[in-house]
Amino acid sequence: MCALAKQAKKWSGFDFFAFRNLNGKYKPTYDDYFRPLISDQKKRAYELHNFAVFQKAKHTINTFWKVDYKYKGAQVMCISSQANLGEHTLEIRVMGTYNRDDPALINDRLMKETPDFQKNVLRHVLRCDACSISHLGMFVTVLGKRQRVCGGGAIAFKWKNPNDDDMAVIKRVIELRCEIIDEQKKRTS
Repeated sequence: MCALAKQAKKWSGFDFFAFRNLNGKYKPTYDDYFRPLISDQKKRAYELHNFAVFQKAKHTINTFWKVDYKYKGAQVMCISSQANLGEHTLEIRVMGTYNRDDPALINDRLMKETPDFQKNVLRHVLRCDACSISHLGMFVTVLGKRQRVCGGGAIAFKWKNPNDDDMAVIKRVIELRCEIIDEQKKRTS
């Protein structure tokens, strides 16, 4: 029986057959969220969580696979985890701008960064995969390059299993997102 349980742990969700909802509502914790990750990924996830909290972003956990972060009510980033068939994935998504925002809000800030930073960001633009005929994304310009993005023109960035170089870029993009939100809040108040 133990061998069967160990083998089944390779698939996402098996660990969560704890029936915790039987005695009432159960809200996931960080331990639930981090369970699928290996130690290096957990370290990076906690590092980004602490950085986001330091930036005064508020987090919410409503599922077993992701944590959302908002700053002054606007989406900043999402940290998600997954374990499928023995592959462990830490995924970080950081918003640049919403579809209703001017792309210059993020582009002007990105242009001030180093060329290596810009290359990293361009590699990690959240591109549209054309998941269906009715969802073909929208073209926007990011750092002078035409990109097809999801979300009706929202510019976001996604890193899977980020390395040390990626971590520095992710933190800076989080700071840029918070700056954009501050600027937008000043305009509307």
